[in-house]
Amino acid sequence: ASRRAEKSVRNRAKPEGSIVEAWVQYESLTFCGMYLQDVETAFNRPQRNNDGDEHEEMMKREHPSHLVARNNVNYSTMVNKLKSSNSPTYSDELYNLALGPIRAELFSGCYINGVKFLGAARDDKLCTQNSGVHVPGGGESTNIDFYGKLTNVVQLLYKDRYQVIMFKCRWFDTNPNRAGSVKIDHGVLSVNINRTWYDDDPYILANMATQIVYLDDPKAGSSLESCSEDGS
Repeated sequence: ASRRAEKSVRNRAKPEGSIVEAWVQYESLTFCGMYLQDVETAFNRPQRNNDGDEHEEMMKREHPSHLVARNNVNYSTMVNKLKSSNSPTYSDELYNLALGPIRAELFSGCYINGVKFLGAARDDKLCTQNSGVHVPGGGESTNIDFYGKLTNVVQLLYKDRYQVIMFKCRWFDTNPNRAGSVKIDHGVLSVNINRTWYDDDPYILANMATQIVYLDDPKAGSSLESCSEDGS
């Protein structure tokens, strides 16, 4: 467990804060999955097969923070230790986040950094487009950028009025190793909107998202749409 915790540390000067941050991310995702009981997620799906070591190796590659959280569950104790030792990484916000959310609320849209985002169900009825989402890659296992559409805005409410805004998204499969998933023509990226991935891991922090628009790509066929950053 300690080795997995160390792998989540990105700031070696403040390892405790990095580990707690990984837990907060996992706790937020878990809460979303448990709150949306009518949606099948990684947390409520019936178990079909026990993949054993193969599954754990995949989790190490794709979701290291999830493994850290599952094997180091008592993070409120860790935060209390940060507080008692007057650690510079401690804050009241971190403490309240470690306690877990009080409740969650769903919205069809919101403003993030002055940009209007709308869920696809509402956005598709309008002439404008505000549901396109882009998140740059940069994880340990891949540098693939992620493209998708916003489906729901989830507001997690914590003690003392702290809050975390999360986006639930439908992610298009942009794996360049899969034929027909993406196409790059003269620097313009087109993605296959009929193929999705990460269906059991749809959530991101809202401030991670950049808004993009999708345009029909007549040369590529009806299943591919080109991506352009909003305003460009």
